[in-house]
Amino acid sequence: MKNKNSAESVIIAVFTLVGGIFVVLSIVMAIKFQFDKGHMDETDAVISHIGNETTLVDYYYDGEEYEGVNLGEYASNMYVGKVIRIYVDRDDPYRIMGQMAMKILPIIFGGMGLIFVTIGFGFMIPKYRIKKLKSRLKAEGRIINATVERIDFNTMYTVNGQNPYLVFADYRDEITGDIINFKSENLWYDVNEYINVGDQVKVYVDRNNPKKYYMDVQSSFSVIGSMEEA
Repeated sequence: MKNKNSAESVIIAVFTLVGGIFVVLSIVMAIKFQFDKGHMDETDAVISHIGNETTLVDYYYDGEEYEGVNLGEYASNMYVGKVIRIYVDRDDPYRIMGQMAMKILPIIFGGMGLIFVTIGFGFMIPKYRIKKLKSRLKAEGRIINATVERIDFNTMYTVNGQNPYLVFADYRDEITGDIINFKSENLWYDVNEYINVGDQVKVYVDRNNPKKYYMDVQSSFSVIGSMEEA
């Protein structure tokens, strides 16, 4: 159980960290390019050669002609003879940058970073909310004993190629006689080794909203009752 929870936490941390790095890189690149742009002039250039992902351009700058200068970038829409806009360093006219480096790269890195961060937080925020809800329910909720009706895999969720277990339990309301269904959180151990259909499990239910609850499967058996919660 602990290993699966750790793997899940590592995946969330990696997505968030990688996304943060990409966002920071995009900001650094944007700042650097803007700084470089302040020391550069914009002019037209003609693509004179394309080969092995190398793009050479010819251009005039400050009355001088520069031929076969490496642009340092390539795009699929480039072709020999195409006129493009470049930035030329005032102090070193052989140092040039294209529109891709100046504008597109920060957007690409920033976009990828935001996607990774969004995925990371998309997992992190619900886990935090669930943890907070569990603590509140255990402190303030109504305790009932539900009967286990089914134990199954959660095939909609996979970590390291494995699916967690889910426990489904029912409770008959003593006042209304209605059957109330409960489902556990993802459990990363073989629940069948410790609990069976027909056994009782403790459920903490919100006194004002019965749709908010926490099934405390582990407290229902002593063997793994001390194991770390998800």
